[in-house]
Amino acid sequence: MKNKVRLIDITVVSAYMGRFLTAIVSATVIAVTVSALVSKGGIRDHQTLSVGVPPMRGVVDTEDYFEPLRLLLAVESGRKVEVNSHTPGWCDRCELHLLPIAEFVAAAAERDLVPLYSICRTRSGADAAVVVARSDDFRSVTPTPQNVMFVDPQSVNGCWVQLEQLESQGFTSPDRIASLRFAQMPSAARVVFSVLMGASAYGACRQSDLTELVAAGDLDRNELQVVFSSPAVPELVVTCRPADAEYYRHLLSRTAARIAVLESSGMVREAVGLLKSRGMRSLRPVSEDELDRTVALFDLMRERI
Repeated sequence: MKNKVRLIDITVVSAYMGRFLTAIVSATVIAVTVSALVSKGGIRDHQTLSVGVPPMRGVVDTEDYFEPLRLLLAVESGRKVEVNSHTPGWCDRCELHLLPIAEFVAAAAERDLVPLYSICRTRSGADAAVVVARSDDFRSVTPTPQNVMFVDPQSVNGCWVQLEQLESQGFTSPDRIASLRFAQMPSAARVVFSVLMGASAYGACRQSDLTELVAAGDLDRNELQVVFSSPAVPELVVTCRPADAEYYRHLLSRTAARIAVLESSGMVREAVGLLKSRGMRSLRPVSEDELDRTVALFDLMRERI
């Protein structure tokens, strides 16, 4: 009889223990899931990161062009990263978007996007929009709409910034930007050589354009004089939804450090080198003041295009 009672007790206890352990396992699974959601990158750390990129002028394969950046983001995030071209439409599934500044300003409110970092052409991240002239005679000629050449009517750092600065110095410009002088093809090099050859007294370009021409041996650093200079406006910005901003700021901060420091790892070192060879030499945070200045510039110029 005692054995039967003991058997019944054990059976009852086993049933309760089974239910108890099931509850513990369920609670543990829930706790792990919640932990994954609230810590670090959350459950996104196990999902593919989709990055939307714009078509680039003169680039046949946009996704291949951004391949070294894709690899660096994959290394820093520990996630699979894919690149999707914005052409022919918007990438709804993308978490990060690389946008030309004009497209960002136009779409920021509608798409609910915040700018995080700008992709810069210089290693320091600090570029400038400049007006140049020949070193031997720039003081004798007053800038006019007839003797200043700009890169393109929609070039922020090859026209808009310089035009705003020139006008603040008394430059009288036409109501429509299209009435100014521009290179036959949108090229800073053509602007620079127009000044060198005496076809234009002044030319508008970026400081980084001059640096590249000097490095390539196409320009002697003493041939041109910078007459006006102003901090460049970001041209290509990395953006995301406000809810994801903190996560991606940390990710891009690590990626920026990776680009700035010569990496010893072979694959990453090659990716950094390839990225820089394609004109993406640093990542720099976009400040509120910088964004306000950019929006004000667009408000000033958009009606004149």
